[in-house]
Amino acid sequence: MKQIIKGLLTISVLLSTFLACSGGEERRGPFSPEERMTRLKERLDLTDEQAEHIKQIFSESNEKMRALRDSFTADRRGAREEMMIIRRETDEKIKAILFDDQLEAYELFQEEQRQNVRRRFQERNRD
Repeated sequence: MKQIIKGLLTISVLLSTFLACSGGEERRGPFSPEERMTRLKERLDLTDEQAEHIKQIFSESNEKMRALRDSFTADRRGAREEMMIIRRETDEKIKAILFDDQLEAYELFQEEQRQNVRRRFQERNRD
C-alpha cells in the first residue's frame, strides 16, 4: 500500500509541474511548453538560451506523453511507469543545463510542488 501511495505521490509531483493556480483559482490540465518555460525562467532566472532549450525539452516531453496517451490500453501500471520514465528523463535534461544556483532553486521549486501535491491529496482524502 505504501508503494502505491509513494508511486501516486511521485506521479502527482511530476504532474504538478503542469498545474498552476491563476488568480486564486486552480487550473486544470497541462501548461503549454511556453507557459512551463516562462514559469521556470522567472523562478530560476534562466538565460534566453536556457529558456529556449527548456522549451524544446518540454515540447518533446509533451509529444511523448501525447503518444503514450494515444496508445493507452487497460494497462494502467505500464502506462504509469512509462509516464514516470518520461518525467525523469525530462527532469534530468533540465537539470543538465542549469547552473549550480539555478539547480538549487529548481530543487526547491520541486519540493514546493511535492508539498502542494501532498496537501491537495490530504484535502481530497478528508472529504
